[in-house]
Amino acid sequence: MATFDTFTGNGTKVFFDFTFEYLEQSDVKVSLNGTTQPTTAYFFSTDTRIQFNTISAATTLQETTGAPKSGVTVRVFRETDITELKSTFFAGSAIRSQDLNDNFNQNNFAVEEVRDQYVTRTNGEFDTDMDMNSNRITELADPTAATDAVNRQYLEQETWDNETQTLHSDETWTDVDTQIATSKAIENRISEKIDSALETDVLVDSTGLNKTGSGGQVTLGISANSVDFDRIKNSDIISNTEQNAGSPAPADNNIFTALAAKTRHDALVQTGTPGGSTYQTGKLWYQNDNDKTLHMWDGSAWSGITSGGTFTKLEKVIYVDSVNGDDTNEGHRISNPKATIKAAVDAINNDATFGDGSVVLVAPGIYQETAPIDIQKRDVAIIGASVRNVIVHPTAATETNSLFRVNSGTYLHNMTFTGVKASGTRGATGSLWEDSTYGLPPTQGWNVSFFPDAMIYKSPYIQNCTNFSDSEIDNSNLNFYAGDEDKGRAGDLDHAPTGGGLLVDGSTVHDDSPLRSMVADSYTHTALDGPGIFVTNNGYTQITSSYAFFNHFHIACINGGQANLAASTTDFGRFSLIADGKSTTEIFAGLVKGTPSSGDITFTVDGVAANASWHGSSLRPASNMLVEVGGNLYPILSSTVVSSTEFTVTISRPDSTDRTQNLGLSNSPADNSAVKFYLRSMVASSGHTMEYVGAGVDYRALPEYAAGTYELGAGTSPNGVHQESHQKVERNDGKVWAAITDHNGKFRVGDTFSVNQQSGFVSIPAGALSVNTLLEDLNVNGKEIKSVTTNQDIVLNPNGTGVVNVSTSKITNVVDPTSAQDAATKNYVDSQTTSTTAELNILDGATLNTSELNTLDGITASTTELNQLDGKSITTTFTGSNTNDIPTSSAVNSYVVNLFNALGGFVAIANETSFPNSNPDPQDGAGTVVSIADAGGLAINGSGVATGQTLNSTIVTINGFPSHMHSETLAAGLGVQVQTTTTEHTYTFHKLIPKDTDILRLSDDINDFNNRYRVSATAPTTSLDGGDLWFDTTAGKMKVYDATDTAWEEVQSIGNFFTNTLSSSSGTGGGSATFNGSAFRFTLSNAPTMAEQLVVSINGVIQKPNSGSSQPSEGFAIDNNDIIFSAAPAANAPFFIITLGSTVNIGQPSNNTVNTSELVDGAVTNAKVSSSAAIAQSKLNLSITNAEVNASAAIASSKLAKPIDFADNEKARFGTGNDLEIYHDGNNSYISDSGTGNLTFLGSRILFKNAADNERMLDATENGAVEILYDNSVKLATKSDGIDVTGEVQCDSLDVDGAADITGTVTLHGNLDLQDNDEIRVGTGDDLKIYHNGSKSFITNSGSTALEIEALAGDLILRGTDNVYIQSGSTDETFFKATVNGAAELYYDNSKKLETKSNGVRVYGEVHSDGLDVDGDADIAGTVRINQLIVDDDGSGDPTLSVRGDDGNPWGFVVGNDTYSSNLSHGYKIYQDNSGNIHQQWRGNGEFTNFYLAAANGTASEQVFHVDTNRAVFLKYQGNERLTTTSSGVSITGTLSGNGSGLTNTGGLKSIQVFASVGTTTWTKPTGINKVKVYVTGGGGGGGGANVDDTAGGGGAGGTAIEIIDVSSVSSVSVTVGGGGAGAAVNVNSSSPGGTSSFGSYCSATGGDRYGGNWSLGGPGGSATGGSYNIPGGDGQGGNIDQTGVYIAGGTGGASFWGGGGRGAIRQSETAARNGQAWGSGGGGAANSQTSKNGKQGIVIVEEYA
Repeated sequence: MATFDTFTGNGTKVFFDFTFEYLEQSDVKVSLNGTTQPTTAYFFSTDTRIQFNTISAATTLQETTGAPKSGVTVRVFRETDITELKSTFFAGSAIRSQDLNDNFNQNNFAVEEVRDQYVTRTNGEFDTDMDMNSNRITELADPTAATDAVNRQYLEQETWDNETQTLHSDETWTDVDTQIATSKAIENRISEKIDSALETDVLVDSTGLNKTGSGGQVTLGISANSVDFDRIKNSDIISNTEQNAGSPAPADNNIFTALAAKTRHDALVQTGTPGGSTYQTGKLWYQNDNDKTLHMWDGSAWSGITSGGTFTKLEKVIYVDSVNGDDTNEGHRISNPKATIKAAVDAINNDATFGDGSVVLVAPGIYQETAPIDIQKRDVAIIGASVRNVIVHPTAATETNSLFRVNSGTYLHNMTFTGVKASGTRGATGSLWEDSTYGLPPTQGWNVSFFPDAMIYKSPYIQNCTNFSDSEIDNSNLNFYAGDEDKGRAGDLDHAPTGGGLLVDGSTVHDDSPLRSMVADSYTHTALDGPGIFVTNNGYTQITSSYAFFNHFHIACINGGQANLAASTTDFGRFSLIADGKSTTEIFAGLVKGTPSSGDITFTVDGVAANASWHGSSLRPASNMLVEVGGNLYPILSSTVVSSTEFTVTISRPDSTDRTQNLGLSNSPADNSAVKFYLRSMVASSGHTMEYVGAGVDYRALPEYAAGTYELGAGTSPNGVHQESHQKVERNDGKVWAAITDHNGKFRVGDTFSVNQQSGFVSIPAGALSVNTLLEDLNVNGKEIKSVTTNQDIVLNPNGTGVVNVSTSKITNVVDPTSAQDAATKNYVDSQTTSTTAELNILDGATLNTSELNTLDGITASTTELNQLDGKSITTTFTGSNTNDIPTSSAVNSYVVNLFNALGGFVAIANETSFPNSNPDPQDGAGTVVSIADAGGLAINGSGVATGQTLNSTIVTINGFPSHMHSETLAAGLGVQVQTTTTEHTYTFHKLIPKDTDILRLSDDINDFNNRYRVSATAPTTSLDGGDLWFDTTAGKMKVYDATDTAWEEVQSIGNFFTNTLSSSSGTGGGSATFNGSAFRFTLSNAPTMAEQLVVSINGVIQKPNSGSSQPSEGFAIDNNDIIFSAAPAANAPFFIITLGSTVNIGQPSNNTVNTSELVDGAVTNAKVSSSAAIAQSKLNLSITNAEVNASAAIASSKLAKPIDFADNEKARFGTGNDLEIYHDGNNSYISDSGTGNLTFLGSRILFKNAADNERMLDATENGAVEILYDNSVKLATKSDGIDVTGEVQCDSLDVDGAADITGTVTLHGNLDLQDNDEIRVGTGDDLKIYHNGSKSFITNSGSTALEIEALAGDLILRGTDNVYIQSGSTDETFFKATVNGAAELYYDNSKKLETKSNGVRVYGEVHSDGLDVDGDADIAGTVRINQLIVDDDGSGDPTLSVRGDDGNPWGFVVGNDTYSSNLSHGYKIYQDNSGNIHQQWRGNGEFTNFYLAAANGTASEQVFHVDTNRAVFLKYQGNERLTTTSSGVSITGTLSGNGSGLTNTGGLKSIQVFASVGTTTWTKPTGINKVKVYVTGGGGGGGGANVDDTAGGGGAGGTAIEIIDVSSVSSVSVTVGGGGAGAAVNVNSSSPGGTSSFGSYCSATGGDRYGGNWSLGGPGGSATGGSYNIPGGDGQGGNIDQTGVYIAGGTGGASFWGGGGRGAIRQSETAARNGQAWGSGGGGAANSQTSKNGKQGIVIVEEYA
């Protein structure tokens, strides 16, 4: 068959039809005049027609329409791609005919193409080069055309004669035109001429050049010490003058004179300062003394160079160094610091440009400063190097001033303040606090205070600073550890007022300042008798981690000052926390609105306006304020806004004896009377630790140094003794809120609660604790227990045998008793002791004392009665059976309580409105029975809930009434028992108590029945009355007493007596098969039709039967097979239930009740069976004679002497309503049930069979299967876990809830409905499952082979409302994911590799493709490897493959003409112009930009090529420039090496060592080698083995690492060469992998592997690590079997970096497999039990460079 078609162009025709077949459109090629056209030049308009695209300009071959020009040969030919088989088959896979046909056609087409186009056809054309592989072309005709091949004969005739017409190198040169010279002869002639010219014509002068000639060689050189300085051009010399002037600029084409070089670069090395001042700026002097200092001449002086920025001026940083600094220095460089902090701050204050936000960095040292250091700029930070090593103290003259006066945003950090002092008498006039006990001296220095008139926008912040203040510190000679005086060091045993810590004075800042606050963190204040933190005049501070030692006070707030502390500690000192008074003036004021009453806790204030001193903007009263109204001050609890100037204020005035009570206003303020608001002086401290507070203000406060006293106001206090009252001091309505733990572990919360952890005692002040929820309605106030509510009872119940013990104390204030159980007073007992003489005479002989006799006052017992007590003793144990002892009342009480406790307690009340005021059970409040004597009128709602009342009218709820009592009202006289719960006043229903009359009547009935009914094994003989019943347990029969015959007669009935058993009922009240105390409905085993047929006994009581089927109010009723009791029987109560026959006959039998045994033979005749008889003759269709009714038959002895015959349509009917009918209509037989119940077939086995009784149709077995059969073959059988279907299942819909085991085909004509997590399982091992778990749907395969989903016709559609996944069943690994309205994603090893987008696809990682057809955008993140890329025309005429940026502009590739270049705004492109030239361009944002080419290794990259914005080109080695193009040529950096003329081989490749032997050896570095380039390849894997008629894959190739290594510092490296893997034996699958090769630890490559899991698959290639290029080895090719099974070929081994692997074996030619050929390649796979081959060993090649 033809494989090509040829046409001739006419200039207009653009399409051409071809006739040959093909597999892929890419296999069809087109050539014009022998030139193959790109696929972008044409397209397929039909399957067998190609059509040329239009072009922008005509060419020599085509018009602009694309039509080939007239005369152009158009050749359409097929070139089938045979690089890969169209289909590859694996063991166990399905083989489709289409796949086999594709493989056959691929081979067939390739053979046709070889035959048709290249071998035998006349005038065959070759479109590619022909390689004869060292063979001859014979029988070649002489050429006629210019491009014809030439044969030898023609060549010899037409070419130049080598002998006579050629001048050879060994011949003498002659100048003639009849000869041509050989190249060697020409070279000799030229060398001869050059030698002559050099030796005779080259001249030299006498200026240092010399010439040596020898044998035609001339050497020109400069003689040693022969070139004069004047021979160098002046323009190339930089003199000293020019160097100083800076002209010309130094360059690589000029040199320094010695003086210029010395001036420029010579560094002076000496100890002393160099003299003179003529040094070049920048000259260096190394001061070679102990400091080793480097100096530089700055033009006028030597400047020292130190680390940290000598040359950098930091405008917003000033360095301070007390040792090396000078206040005349600028301070902005670390090399020229200032000496004092004050000088640095002054510089900042005077810096209008950089002052705000500046930083002062203070070096370690002692800084004596003139106080105050005023910080006038904002956000200034003063930071010390270390809190212990930066010590700041004032001068002696300024030691009572503030050390720092801070401003907005000031930050003080890492410093120790010391030496600040005070003077004068504490509390003297003029001091900040004029109080002799708590106040301050009139002259008081501080560490930190506000700068006057500061505007504070950010609070000053003092962090990690420490203060040491002591009156003895000498600021003139600050030395802590010298001299006789202790001067404040540890152990100082004396004191005097001294400097303070922080002064937060709200009056110091500007009136308009928005803040008046300071913040401190980690601030430690050790001051012997100095104040700590003082907050006044509406100031505010927030402190964390504040530590105070020996302070006069830790923190004091007065005049409206407020402080908030956390995690702080006060150690020793006089006082800790003090709050005194309020703001000196009101902050805002208003008028009372209305007239509030005394005791009101709220009042309204209107017309609120701010005082001039108030710095805030809000007028709303707050809880940190005090309000003055009606002449009294009150704390504010809260306020609500009425308007901007009107507020409702809630005040606090707690009752000191009961702090739950707010006493409110103490008077009634007048309307429009003045109201003033003040800031309250307050301290709030959480987690505050107090250690020996009040123990003293020097080291005598420590217990180990305690001695003497310290002054406290006008008095003294002992040293070393803590004063708890000093921990917090509240004065003049000031308030301290604190949670305190002292040094003894005592914990206090204000004044309301304390815990002494040493004694374990908890203390709560009187009136401070309300425990309503703990003690119900009680308050414990001091030593008093009283009821909150007036006139309430208080019950002391010891619960059980406990007693109320007053521990020999008296109970006082008891009133005289009124009830028998009331406690009696002494007065009452004395008044009742009035015994008479007669009463006393009864006790004649008694030895009672007066007190004992008084207790018997009023007793009138006789001597006989008293004698009954003779010998009796008192016992405290009550047993209930002791007749000798008299129990005490306590014993009786305990006995009764124990009886009731067994029931959970028992309380009797009169009616439903008399419940106890609290749950009566003293133990847990649940389980006590409360019995209501008369609950008549109690209404129960529809939910079974009723309500009652306690004695004090509290509502009581009763839950749980049974359903039959819902919406009922109890009748008068009925009682109810309920049980308590753990919820107060909530009870649950227990049971009803019948009325007395009901009990009496029932008692009479029971007693009467007890006399009338006996159960025994022998007949009763006493108290016999006619009609008495006796159940004979021996005979198991009921008998009645016949008084006439005086004998027991058997009770006759239609039917028998049945003893019933119970089972659980599903109806309301059921759920149990036994009496459990809650169920009242049960199913009977032998239920009658009427309740009257049951004899029911529970606990020996016969129950009353009731008509109807609902729950009765008493007794029981019947509902079908269920018995319903009026209430649930008690758990495990004894019972029996007997079912009697329908009618009981006692004595004379009733009509129609006689059994056959009582009939006389012949009593039934035809006349007895008449048309009007119960069994009519017409109904029986038979004739009955005396002979047919024998003596032993009930109606007939043998179930009638003949069958009962029914005519067609005559029915046997059953039931009152004839619900059941059995009949035959002449054709069919029927069993029909028209009732409301079920039609039930009973039997241990139900069997439906055919009339011949030889074929089953339905077979049901008790406790077994139900089988449905077809033609006596079971088709459906039930199982314990579902059904078993044999054969096909055809249905319109299938709803499966459970397991369905189906063998065969299921044909559905509708839906198959399964519940969540129900599965369709397919396969013997249930490998395939389809199910939905409630949220997701699954198709899972757990088998060992693949899950194949195939659409044999039409489309295969997977739908999901959310995502559609294809995942691994065992690991949840995702293969495919599709999102609704979103992307479809493909994964590899659970990592996403391909994702569809709205405009195309996105690929993650590399793209390997033999062909990529892109129509639209393709977003690819990674590498694309494509053998063939087809880009469809996008309509513009220029098919484009581009990569676009986020802005949509392209940077990428253009195929076609260069019109696209104008659209490239930035990026990189490759395109072809109209002449076929290939161009590359790049642009950056429309401008020339840099272009880089870099080699990458992992995350590192290294430039190898660079074009800059000036279009200069740089070639680099390891990132370093080696060749650069310039405007005048090229520049080479480094050595130019080579073997050509004019190049010196000083570097480059020196030698190569090859390591090809398997094993480990050593590479030894040759002399002069500094770098090596190594190639490391692992061994190839062996080919796989195969069985008969089977095939195996080739082994994988080893990986290859390529790396350049610096070996300048090593002498040798270990080298390992991995061996090739052995091929597998015959009929054995697994071969051996290749070994790993390595070059030391620098790089390594693993060997190729073999594939052991599937015989036909090729082995995977090895990998490489450590190289700049890590090249994986190629995978082995899989084995191949053709459609017929005749062609069987093993897979070719994988190709390595060095070449291809071994060929696989071929069955039909019996061609053996080959070993791996190239280093590291894989061995060929076996076929048809042939032997596979080995992989090639690896290799290590070392290229050695200088």
